[in-house]
Amino acid sequence: MLLSLFCGKATGGGAYKYADVFKERLGVSLEKEDEMDCLVAGANFLLKVPIYLGHILLCIYLVCDVYSGLLEMY
Repeated sequence: MLLSLFCGKATGGGAYKYADVFKERLGVSLEKEDEMDCLVAGANFLLKVPIYLGHILLCIYLVCDVYSGLLEMY
């Protein structure tokens, strides 16, 4: 049994499905986080750094969540 030296954050179904595998094989504990919360927090973080295109300040983003479970159905 490996001693857990690292704890990472993960989102989505894989965070739940493979948490035991990460712990067993790599000794990594996964903290499960909500996907949309992380996506919005990351986008808000990026908005704190001004991005200019010429003289135009870009500060708009679009959040789009695609349900990956649809791929598993086919």
